[in-house]
Amino acid sequence: MLTAREYEDILFFVSSIQSENVLDFRHMVLRLLNVVFGYPHLTFFLSNEKGMLVDPVVLNMSDESLSDYNKYYFQTDIFHPINGYQKLLIQKDVITITDLMSYEDFEQTEFYNAFLKKYNLYYMIVMPLKVGSQIIGGIGISRPLQHGDFIEKDKLILDRLNKYISHFLWNYLNKLKLENEKQAIINSIQHLPVGLIILDSKFSLLHANKMAEDYCMDIVNKNSSNSLAHVINLLSLEYFGKSLKTTFYIKSYLFQLFPILVPSDQTSINSIYCVYISDQQNIDDNNIDDNESLYMLTEREKEITDLLAKGFSNKDIAKTLYLSTHTVRTHLKNIFQKVEATSRVSPEFRRN
Repeated sequence: MLTAREYEDILFFVSSIQSENVLDFRHMVLRLLNVVFGYPHLTFFLSNEKGMLVDPVVLNMSDESLSDYNKYYFQTDIFHPINGYQKLLIQKDVITITDLMSYEDFEQTEFYNAFLKKYNLYYMIVMPLKVGSQIIGGIGISRPLQHGDFIEKDKLILDRLNKYISHFLWNYLNKLKLENEKQAIINSIQHLPVGLIILDSKFSLLHANKMAEDYCMDIVNKNSSNSLAHVINLLSLEYFGKSLKTTFYIKSYLFQLFPILVPSDQTSINSIYCVYISDQQNIDDNNIDDNESLYMLTEREKEITDLLAKGFSNKDIAKTLYLSTHTVRTHLKNIFQKVEATSRVSPEFRRN
């Protein structure tokens, strides 16, 4: 039976671990178990995708003991799932040595003789942390022999704490996963081959990658510090002023705007806008260069295709390159044959 003071300690512990601003959940839990309940030597594991306990953090345990455990002695740990007690870890919220074996048998184990004894530890109690039947972590608490064994009250306290620690650990891990995924997406956005601007429902800036910033500076003024804001204002005028038009040009840049619906709360939705920016001049130049290489055009034929791309007539090409119109027609005939087109207006030539 727990006292009123012990229930107050449990409430204080639970209220302390549920903060959304916790930066290091596991170390905070260990510190509270130590300060509030007086448990001296603590280890907090996470579970990997195979259900094995990994990546321990510790309190009042030496760096040497942690290194020894990680290098070898985790394999000898009688509580570790690798040693066949996975079913018991799922069934119980608090497990002691005597749930697994007698103390006489425990004193014969390599885990005690080669590891715990070296660091003056004897008694142990473990909290498997679970969501449903999935083990997501575990906390181990150790004591020296002279401090005495864990009593029934310890088991009751830890049993009460287990479900709260498990719940908030699950929330913390999911939040951490989302933050990592968000950072991965942001890093990926920075390396996109196009400019990307993300706007909220009011057309306020949420994110822009480096290429978008460079394009906006080129559009407005290379020395302008608010080029993004200026371009976003132009986008707003284009989009809302022209019947929600989603594709438009500013200078040589093509802007493509895609509204996306996202939930804002349980009862409503909002729009965010993804704006893709591509430099059409570079795309056109690159396409011409690629096609010239693909069809093995001569230097003169390359010059003529460049002028064709700019809309020059045969007469204009002849004048620019100091050729006769007959020579230009001959080059065009060779170009058309290489790209398998019949004239400058044929579909094949226009695609190439």
